[in-house]
Amino acid sequence: MGFEGASGWHPPITGGGGGGTIGGGGTLNYVAMFTPDGTHIGNAPIKIGDAFTRAYPINTGTNTIAMGYDITMGGVDNVLIGHNLTDGGVGGDQIYALGSRLFMTGQPPGTFSGIIALGFFNSFDTIGGVTTGIYLMGDSNSFVDFNTFSSVIGEQNTLTRIDHSGINGLFNTITDSVRVFLLGHSNSVNLSTTIALLGDGNVLDTLTDVVVVGSTNAVTGITNAVVMGISNLNALSNEILIAINDIGIRVDSLGNMGVGVPSIETIQAREHVKGVNATTLSNQRLEPVDTTYEDTTGAKITTIDLLVPAIVTLQLIAVPLNTVMIITSSITCRKTAGAGLGAVGAGNGYVRTVKAQNIAGVVTIGVIQSDFTSEVVVANNATFDVLGTDVRLRVLGSINNTFNWNTITKTYPVA
Repeated sequence: MGFEGASGWHPPITGGGGGGTIGGGGTLNYVAMFTPDGTHIGNAPIKIGDAFTRAYPINTGTNTIAMGYDITMGGVDNVLIGHNLTDGGVGGDQIYALGSRLFMTGQPPGTFSGIIALGFFNSFDTIGGVTTGIYLMGDSNSFVDFNTFSSVIGEQNTLTRIDHSGINGLFNTITDSVRVFLLGHSNSVNLSTTIALLGDGNVLDTLTDVVVVGSTNAVTGITNAVVMGISNLNALSNEILIAINDIGIRVDSLGNMGVGVPSIETIQAREHVKGVNATTLSNQRLEPVDTTYEDTTGAKITTIDLLVPAIVTLQLIAVPLNTVMIITSSITCRKTAGAGLGAVGAGNGYVRTVKAQNIAGVVTIGVIQSDFTSEVVVANNATFDVLGTDVRLRVLGSINNTFNWNTITKTYPVA
């Protein structure tokens, strides 16, 4: 069998002492190897380019270096190490793939460029767009269409038409997203733009310009929002949320701040502070200087009186040990039913103030001041007394009436 050398074609080599000649044949540009009979030459599974003068020693396509098997590459300047790495179309440019079964479909108008892929079961599909500059490390990742300048580290990520994205994590699903930075686990992003997400188990849908930091957040249909916390279920728009289980701090697009106001409710004031529930409300503290403060609490109840009106507790106000405080309660009641005095819908208002003190565990109060009284039903009343180490705010209803009562109480302690 002859061969091409620097000085031209050389005829077959004749054997030495045996006097034999090596026979056989092969296909142009494939490395030769002995066939099983040991005396003939055939094709080895290594191709030396489309022109034997090309500089790349192991080649399965134009300027492609490949090590593995079942590799089909239609692009240029590719380095493939693995098996079943395929480009079924015409895409591919400077792709470096290390792994197994990287599927690339570069049919027009799709192309590939500058991709580094480490992993296996990865798929690129650019039939509808361009994939450029992707750095992929992981397993079972899938790209479809317009993915540009993306870095992906993780497992089983599904990405569709993302752009300028950095993704670290696994089990993430991203659809129609642009400029997304995703760091976490089991996150789902759909129809989102300019999203930065750090956390775990987040579900995002139809978002724009959103930053999410936390874990297991479910965010639906929000725009221009920042969400920080754990287990928040919300549908915000143009807001900042720092919360756990949807209770925390919110700032809306007008700069109004809500503390404890759920996302399903509208912030009603420049500073809107909401308590825990109807009967146990959290304090709002104003502390102009250290240890000098005003606490605001509240409560509400309903009284239903038939023949004998009962005096009931509206609120308990704790008096700390060795403390003197002023207590001011603003009480409002409204009649909701009943055939007694007053029309349904009418009501009373009271402001009551008292000084309380706790000396060595014994609580006493001074004279109760009636700062304000306005009554439609004159049988009703509000007052203070002592119960243990608490001051008790009590209200009195009227015969055959049902009233809703609420109070806002402010305390001013000194220890």
